[in-house]
Amino acid sequence: MLFKMSVAKAMMCIAVVLFPLTLHAGTVDITNLPKEAIKPLYQAQQALKEKNYPETIRVLTEYMGGAKETIPLPAFQMLGHAYYQNNDKNNAQKTYAKGHKAFPQNPEILQNYAILAYETGEYQNAGRLFETLYKLKGKADSKILYQAAGLYFQAEDMTNAKRVLGTLLSLGGKLDPKWYEDMIALCVGQKSWKEAEKWATQFLSREPEHPEYWRLLAQIRLDREEYGQGAAALEIAYRLEKPKASELLELSQLYLYLNAPLMAVRCMNQAYNANPPDEEIIKISEIYAKTLRFTDALKYLDQAIEKHPSASLYYEKGELLYNALKYRQAITALNTCTKLDPGFSRAYILKGFSAWNLKQWDASRSFFAKASTFPACSAQANEAVLVLDDLIAALEEK
Repeated sequence: MLFKMSVAKAMMCIAVVLFPLTLHAGTVDITNLPKEAIKPLYQAQQALKEKNYPETIRVLTEYMGGAKETIPLPAFQMLGHAYYQNNDKNNAQKTYAKGHKAFPQNPEILQNYAILAYETGEYQNAGRLFETLYKLKGKADSKILYQAAGLYFQAEDMTNAKRVLGTLLSLGGKLDPKWYEDMIALCVGQKSWKEAEKWATQFLSREPEHPEYWRLLAQIRLDREEYGQGAAALEIAYRLEKPKASELLELSQLYLYLNAPLMAVRCMNQAYNANPPDEEIIKISEIYAKTLRFTDALKYLDQAIEKHPSASLYYEKGELLYNALKYRQAITALNTCTKLDPGFSRAYILKGFSAWNLKQWDASRSFFAKASTFPACSAQANEAVLVLDDLIAALEEK
């Protein structure tokens, strides 16, 4: 048996949603413009205000195509914005790329370039650009770096996605739990179990009150077939957040696999609020019996008998009492069994051995004789009578 809990629900989904980052259209300050740029940029700005994007594009492309001096930043910003508003994202991106090349230290043009790279499906490039933007802004906005991780993920570049998430998780201070979740899920997706466990353990050492991460740690350990440690993590999760009955029953099965039957029973009772259904009552009784806790086993078996008395249940009770060395009570339960079902042959065998242990030789012989009338038990019963006769003969010689 392998106890498995799926980790699929924990798999990563970095949201590639551009948090409020807007395209900068640029503003014109004529005091800082080359002379040849003043008129076309003013005209372009007026056209933009009137939402006449084709006119803006015409004016700026004519100016930039023949410019003899350095083209100022607002020209790239306005032209890129006009292309974007005119539903020409490819040319908008190319314009922002040229602007970034000309002004590599300007965060606004780089931000525009990064947004357009994302919107045109260049996820790898967009991830690189958002990383650059994060560094350019003095590492002040971790959301930008997280955006880069998401874009690398979208580009199926898991190596860079993990690298960037690792950078985020090394920042110190208040860390977003989502970063841990994504890092762990990436590791799980690559079956890097030790690495996944490392990040989950690190997070829980910082913030141990998150039951969902204890569950995730449990899932990782169970997938590695570290069942004992997985159960321990689930116990912590369930103390922090009340589990579903189905989860407790799964944990009980795990404990049975780990040969911890009393822990299994505790989970079952908790799942059923100490009122298990009929079919589970017998199961709990059997678990207690295996641990030699006969009093508890009998308590649950008596509950089952009270609800649905039957020959088979009375036989189980007789067997429990026999194993508990309570032979007289065993015979009483087995008598009820054969009263309900006179053909229950195994009950006569067990009554015979119960009487034997009480040294009630005649009663024992009588029970075995009855058992011998049933084909299924005749060989065992006849052999028992032979041994019993030898025993009685030996005792009489003394």
